Amino acid sequence: FRGPGSVNFDMSLQKRTAITERVGVELRADATNITNTPTFGFPTATVSSAIFGRIRDTLTSQSRKIQLGAKFTF
Repeated sequence: FRGPGSVNFDMSLQKRTAITERVGVELRADATNITNTPTFGFPTATVSSAIFGRIRDTLTSQSRKIQLGAKFTF
């Protein structure tokens, strides 16, 4: 059997800005699974099972997560 395909897009944005010659700030945003696409498990492969070949509601992917951060350098 073949299971369903999986799609996962991650993204990161970063902006560095110099405030003075020695002081700066870095803003960053990281996101995982930005499309929030679910990835389901494989179908049941037990031939004698009543649910043979069905894909149950098992999810193998994670939900969308976004992390923001700021870093000051001096």
